[in-house]
Amino acid sequence: MTSQRVQARRFILWTGIALCCTMAIAWIVSANLAVGFRGKLGFGLQHGSFAVIHDSAPPTTGWVIWNTNRVALTERRLADVSWWFVHRNGPGWRWWAIPLWMPFSLVALTTGMYWYRTRLNAGCCPSCGYDLRGTIKAGRNDCPE
Repeated sequence: MTSQRVQARRFILWTGIALCCTMAIAWIVSANLAVGFRGKLGFGLQHGSFAVIHDSAPPTTGWVIWNTNRVALTERRLADVSWWFVHRNGPGWRWWAIPLWMPFSLVALTTGMYWYRTRLNAGCCPSCGYDLRGTIKAGRNDCPE
């Protein structure tokens, strides 16, 4: 296997792990804190989801942070967090949200399957898949095919 392939695989794996960690932290933080950009087209994290807001007349524009924790953290319920897609309409505004667990699951499953697939190929020739365990014991490191 060429070193570029090895570097590409490592990059893909570590990028997937970094994305999963980032989304997990964002999900935990957004359960109690909302962070976003307000404008005619706004976006943000709140209630465990990523939201896009279209507002024809926004009250403020710019970055905003506000506390969504109305009750003590010990009394918080899981019902306060988004578990499914949300779409709401109002006079002059629309709001769409996707829960963060959905892209997290997609990235985690893809990264996990990719990692498992590369682990299955350990001890095999990277180009043809020939089992090299017997040749390594005999003192040869190259593929006989």
